[in-house]
Amino acid sequence: MSQLARLLIAFLAAFCYVTTAKYVPGISYIDDVQLSYNNGTWQCDRITCKARAHGCKITIRNNPNNESELIRSSACYTKEGVSMRQLSQTQRMLKPKTVNIDVDSYVGAQSVYTSAYSLSWQEVKGTIAAEDWPNAQKDTRASMKAVDESHG
Repeated sequence: MSQLARLLIAFLAAFCYVTTAKYVPGISYIDDVQLSYNNGTWQCDRITCKARAHGCKITIRNNPNNESELIRSSACYTKEGVSMRQLSQTQRMLKPKTVNIDVDSYVGAQSVYTSAYSLSWQEVKGTIAAEDWPNAQKDTRASMKAVDESHG
């Protein structure tokens, strides 16, 4: 078989693969984040804080030392801003992307935040009243759905 024929077959095989490859829907890194405040108790992602806790700070960011890991941190703090309880863990990503989740919530907070999503990036930043957290998650899922539908 000639060099040209082999090259043409390789090109056609690659073309068929690219045109038939399936888009993989996005992964949300906030769907399993818990944020709530009920009867003086904060659920601040993976920690629970009672008595004197005024607020909750949650961050999920890329691990600068490992591109396939996230660093997931949460902390409850007093009205004076002193950290009462905190937890930081790593989390594996199924598909590496840029993640920047930086959420602050406190008693009496007014929600002012942004939520964005693309194939390579996910972001939620700002102050979110605990009772508005489900809406923030819903906004992110709506952005994901729009991206998925435009690529599906």
